[in-house]
Amino acid sequence: HTYKILCIGASTGGPTAVQEVLKGLGKNFPLPILYVQHIDQGSDQKMVSWFNATCPDTPMEMAKDGQIAQKGHVYMAPADRHLVIDFINKEGKPVLKLSDEPPERFLKPAVNKLFRSAASLYEKHCLAVLLTGMGRDGAEGCKEIVDKGGYTIVEDKSTCAVFGMPAAAIELD
Repeated sequence: HTYKILCIGASTGGPTAVQEVLKGLGKNFPLPILYVQHIDQGSDQKMVSWFNATCPDTPMEMAKDGQIAQKGHVYMAPADRHLVIDFINKEGKPVLKLSDEPPERFLKPAVNKLFRSAASLYEKHCLAVLLTGMGRDGAEGCKEIVDKGGYTIVEDKSTCAVFGMPAAAIELD
């Protein structure tokens, strides 16, 4: 399929894993990249700065409500809000929405929220990566993406700091 969006979800050990993914994408990556990281409030902007210093080929910024995501750029969910795709504009670009909905299974932002919105709007054109982390966040979203014809990748147990989230996605096929 021709992919039109890349979504990344991570938790414990995520920054290092995401750094590896972003470095591997190289310059001029042809898709917008949406990223949910379980992180404490106040640390999110520092993490964005760290990514920009260590992965200069894929500029990252904190996602903003109503923002139009551009190819080759990473948009990270703020520590206290869900990141979802509100709609796809006339030019085919995702318009981002920051949601104040309650936490999902005690998590805000939740990877599942992002993955579900991407599955719903992009179907077979959605590509998602679920990386290291405790719990099950992202597993149901991966399943929805696959059920809609999209493609998901989960981190291998041998490189995970915690194999919970990827293992949960594998359990759901």
